[in-house]
Amino acid sequence: MSFLRHTQLMFQRSVRRALREPAWIMIGMFQPILYLLLFAPLLDNLALPGYGDTTSLNIFVPGLLVMIALFGLGFSGFGILDDLRNGVLERFHVTPANRLALLMGMILNDVILFLIVCK
Repeated sequence: MSFLRHTQLMFQRSVRRALREPAWIMIGMFQPILYLLLFAPLLDNLALPGYGDTTSLNIFVPGLLVMIALFGLGFSGFGILDDLRNGVLERFHVTPANRLALLMGMILNDVILFLIVCK
């Protein structure tokens, strides 16, 4: 039970940290719209063999979601690096908290933000 509690505490800390900088949340939500507005019109005249009458959005949107997932979750490590450089993780390591719970709470925040962006 302590693993789940420690994960919840770290998740709450990460959410509070993310809500202090709402500009990054807005940028994350605006980025897919920007990609659709800028790049989807360029793909309208693209003839893809084997796809029949599908529009370019039927091919572009799933690829866009995969790209956002890979980059968004890949960049979640930068928050952990920031905590490491500032000595936050060292302070957490002297607590009786589970080490995996510390990381899971931070990463769970980024997963939830990704799911909000994709909705």
